[in-house]
Amino acid sequence: MLFKLIDHTWKMFRRSEYFGRSMFAIVLIIFITFFIISQLVLVGRMLPGLLQENFPQKSPAEWVYGFLLIIMLADLGFRIGFQKLPSKQIAPYLHLPVKHSLLSIYQIIRSWIHPFNIYLLFFFWPFIKLTINPAHSSQVAGLVGIAMLMAINQGLVMALKNLRFNKKSIPFYATAVILCAVLLIFFFPINWAALGLSLFLAMVNIKPTAFISLTLLIILSHVWAYFQIKYKLHYTLDQDGNSLADNGLSGWERILASIPVFGPYWVLEWQLVTRNKRSKINFWIMIPIALALAFFVGIRPPTEPETFIVIIFMIAGGYGNLHFQYALSWESHFFDFLATRNIDMKKFIQAKFNFYLAYSFLQLLIVLPILFWFNVDLAILFTGLFFYSTGFGYFFYLRIGILNPSRIDANGSASFNMEGITGARFLQIFVMLMSIFPFMIIGLIVPYPHLTSILFAITGVLFIITQNLWTRYLAAKLESRKYTNLNLYREK
Repeated sequence: MLFKLIDHTWKMFRRSEYFGRSMFAIVLIIFITFFIISQLVLVGRMLPGLLQENFPQKSPAEWVYGFLLIIMLADLGFRIGFQKLPSKQIAPYLHLPVKHSLLSIYQIIRSWIHPFNIYLLFFFWPFIKLTINPAHSSQVAGLVGIAMLMAINQGLVMALKNLRFNKKSIPFYATAVILCAVLLIFFFPINWAALGLSLFLAMVNIKPTAFISLTLLIILSHVWAYFQIKYKLHYTLDQDGNSLADNGLSGWERILASIPVFGPYWVLEWQLVTRNKRSKINFWIMIPIALALAFFVGIRPPTEPETFIVIIFMIAGGYGNLHFQYALSWESHFFDFLATRNIDMKKFIQAKFNFYLAYSFLQLLIVLPILFWFNVDLAILFTGLFFYSTGFGYFFYLRIGILNPSRIDANGSASFNMEGITGARFLQIFVMLMSIFPFMIIGLIVPYPHLTSILFAITGVLFIITQNLWTRYLAAKLESRKYTNLNLYREK
């Protein structure tokens, strides 16, 4: 039976949507894959020379292998955030007479077919070849050891993502883990760099204890994953016929629903964003991207802050700056509900505007202290562009969105999904980007400190405080066009 399930996997792969795409899409996917692999190999080849040149106090091997455990921990976190489990491939078998133990093993095997299980090898192999002398140590053993560490992470991800516990106990478990970590660090300080380097040297020197220990950890992590998956499959079918998805509103959604005036609309926005693939990814990574930008421009600040003005403008507006580029296209699959109900369109648009404004303001509160610490000029420019992008920018995208006939399947693939992308979309983004240049010209002509940022901020704040006026205008436009949009969406 297991071999039959594996055969089904091959057939699912052969019949997947990627094989039905155009030749251009297939060539593009191949090119991107080749580009990522080549960049990892290039970094692995160039890094020893760069480390030797810029940090000569230690050898390149000491730097990278000393951070080996940190790299593996980062890999684990990256997997938890982005690696998808083959849950959908398992779901069709849950109602068939297939043993849960067999499905658990199949899911573990199926989860190994993922790029996250090999991508680090493309970096470490050239790096190992340049830093490990084959006359004294085994380069292949070092690469095998890296693969075994990745296998441990694979087992941990499978176990952690299938972990079942009472939601009320989450704060207790989190506090216990943090407390144990603090106690271990305080009472048993560990030199992580020395430990990582010793582990890698033990692998390249082919010490049996190192490989036996790694093998035991792989087995333990996968056995843990097996029992967690088996329990989850049993829970899915046998707990009063309920699925794992909670019925009704979650705790956070109930908090949103309790907010006066905008509560029900904010719950709708939260569900729209977090329950769809394409919108959810940007929602969770936008703040980390803003933090990365803050550190990048902070550590190596440009002589003129306006050098990165386009990038800062796109990020300063937060998630809403991306989401509103598809304004009302996200709602295309339930727009018939909006169009056929007695919904206050003004309140609907205003709630939408304030929801993404609040999220972007949270991003500003997190990023601004970092920018002020590194570069005051960049912090002021970022603040000005935040208000301009969230004020005028959101208004502009919402106004264009009322005329937007494109339809988006938000549950579609999160990558290589061209649905909703049109020439008009690129044109509106281009117009929005060009709108910042008159302010820059005024700032160059009038020699007043931070005049450009001040003008950005004033313009944006004016649109924010006058939202009652323009949301009423947009609501009237949407009311007059909603049935036209509905017909256009149904034609797609």
